[in-house]
Amino acid sequence: MPLLIFRLIRWAVTGVLGSVLLAGLGGGLLYSRYAASSFPEKDGTRKISVCGSTAELTGRTLPLTFEAYWKRASGPNWLAGPDDIGLVAARYEWSHEKLAWVRDEAFAARQAGDAAARERAGRDKPDSGLIAMLESASALDREVGAVSLGDRGYDLKGFRFDGDASERRRSVAAVRDQLAARLAAVGRAPPGAPAPAPPPPSSSSAGAAPSAPSPPAAAAPPPSPLEGLDPLSDAVRRQREREREKP
Repeated sequence: MPLLIFRLIRWAVTGVLGSVLLAGLGGGLLYSRYAASSFPEKDGTRKISVCGSTAELTGRTLPLTFEAYWKRASGPNWLAGPDDIGLVAARYEWSHEKLAWVRDEAFAARQAGDAAARERAGRDKPDSGLIAMLESASALDREVGAVSLGDRGYDLKGFRFDGDASERRRSVAAVRDQLAARLAAVGRAPPGAPAPAPPPPSSSSAGAAPSAPSPPAAAAPPPSPLEGLDPLSDAVRRQREREREKP
């Protein structure tokens, strides 16, 4: 009899705990869906996961909360997010107290220098430099190059910054061909191309007879014997008289 009572109590406790656990899981799922539906940015993509609460941002109502990384569909994304999402525009954290998402401005401030450098690279690098970024070992640099080239009208042929290496190489080769075509249209050679050979001499100049040499210049007259003497000296006067007396 006591054993039967013990088993009944254990089954009851197990059932209650199971119900509480299921209710907690169900409530947590509904709560996470509510938080996701309340996200303020509606365009682009977002990645929501569980993280530790940041006291300075959302308080310490609970030790765990949700974080979301937002990537714009169009427009600048210069902040480094998780590896599987790449560059992002902002990070948010869920506040249990406010039941709202709070933008993490400190996350952007910590990356201000890197974000500005990525923006300058995307704006100022020549097309050839951006194509070189597509082959960078850094996934973030590859994404900067891809986004910037897309803004300049290049067809990236399905290039993904986190894609397979062989597929990336094929896309890069296609983009290089587009650059070569653009440069050829304006009469320029792509970077690294050999210099064009000088044109051969024309047939008319090759068969023409050599021109006659120019006649030698006339010899200069001999210097006068009076040159360099004082025009008022007796010798000069006598020499001039002899020259006048000559027939």
